Amino acid sequence: GMTSWPAANNPYDNMENNKLRQKYTLDHMLENGAISEQEYNEALNYELKITGDITYTSSTIYEDETKDQGPTSYFMDAAINQTIQIIADYYGISWEDASARLYDGGFTAYTTVDRDMQKKVEKEMQKQSNFTTYEMSKKNDTLWSGFVAMDYQGNVKAIVGGRDKKTDSRGYNIATDATRSPGSCIKPIASYAPALDQDLMTWSTLFKDEPITIKVKGKEKKWPVNYSETGDSANWSEQYLTTVEMLTRSLNTLPAQLIQKMKPAYSYNFLKEKLDITTLADSDADYSPVTVGGLTNGTKLEELVGAYMIFGNGGRKYDVTYVSKVEDVDGNAIYEKSDGYKQAISESTAYVMNRMMQNVITQQNGTGRYAKLNNTDLVGKTGTSSDWYDLSFVGCTPDYVSGIWIGYENPATIPTNEYQNIGAIWKNVFGDIAEHEKHKSFDKTFKMPDTVEKLTYCTKTGKLASNSCYSTATGYYKKSNEPEYCSGNH
Repeated sequence: GMTSWPAANNPYDNMENNKLRQKYTLDHMLENGAISEQEYNEALNYELKITGDITYTSSTIYEDETKDQGPTSYFMDAAINQTIQIIADYYGISWEDASARLYDGGFTAYTTVDRDMQKKVEKEMQKQSNFTTYEMSKKNDTLWSGFVAMDYQGNVKAIVGGRDKKTDSRGYNIATDATRSPGSCIKPIASYAPALDQDLMTWSTLFKDEPITIKVKGKEKKWPVNYSETGDSANWSEQYLTTVEMLTRSLNTLPAQLIQKMKPAYSYNFLKEKLDITTLADSDADYSPVTVGGLTNGTKLEELVGAYMIFGNGGRKYDVTYVSKVEDVDGNAIYEKSDGYKQAISESTAYVMNRMMQNVITQQNGTGRYAKLNNTDLVGKTGTSSDWYDLSFVGCTPDYVSGIWIGYENPATIPTNEYQNIGAIWKNVFGDIAEHEKHKSFDKTFKMPDTVEKLTYCTKTGKLASNSCYSTATGYYKKSNEPEYCSGNH
């Protein structure tokens, strides 16, 4: 009887109100046939006993079960907002009306949260040492950050929208509300994956490290500057490099060449229609936005991480969700998360991309090498925006896809001498969870599908190696698009 107004009807402070509410509730239960008259009389005359070691006073301090639980978590904020939208869509009502119904309508929402993971990530995000390279005063450490982790069906397990201890409910959440530049994190999803899916390249295809020519205000221009996150100079080597080398070093020239072949509009539509990036502006169907992440509005970390799920689940894009089911007061389901998905890229494309992004982590010149785990397979990509305003990392382990972003409230250059490498920050926050998660489906490696083969190739030609090739390496190839064998004429 006290659920409609716990503060006024709880028996500790308001026994008289509680008895009135109890009778009101029992009257309606009898009237509606929920209980018999005998049950009604027994319940109405039952002597209520307050249990627990609490002394009744007019200013009672309750036990843990009844005291104020404080602000809701970042996860709960997101789940509440999604549930409100579900109610609004189902009944065709406004957000405000749906919000009122949620709090007064007896709805039940089943969430996807992993409570232990949520608590661990919140704790790690609040540790200054996980971000800074040396001891800084808290006053000077104003860097923002957001983090999100989900499984490969899009079920969010943990999300944190800030570094400080949360003090309010349903406030600003960096991971769901902020739109910032993804930098080079755009490359695997906007250029490499769709190009590999169209067989425009293989693992070892050789490309010349040179710019493309585009028109800017009617004039031809060499573009882009070949900036690399590994510290390569801002020019073009004009050397021939393999696809995997270009991705490992995060060079800009190959994504530009691939976008030129596919056309910016194709990449734009792939991001929007296949990967559910909702922040794209019409002006983003151009070279800079889809090549190096210079998007008009940026992306939400939640959506960026969600897009990377295709690299760990065979190319399938599921909806990102915090809620698996919502029931009305009568227990009728008004929403259940669908098992449906979009096949964004083929299974073979997904796995070859997965292995290429492993090199980003494992190779000495890989931009994500500081995120490397000791015992668990990790693939991923770093992202840096212009002038080092935004740093991002998205990583895939066999069970989870997760990502982190750092930057300032008002965009400014991040001093890299003060803050750790973005891969190291991700590892500080999530590495222990990734290494030691005890989940029944937890695995340490990604499984190779039958549609992919691991083969030896000639590093001089990019073709499959023959007996006369003296410089070789191993790579992963779609069976439907394997290179020809090298003739040995190097």
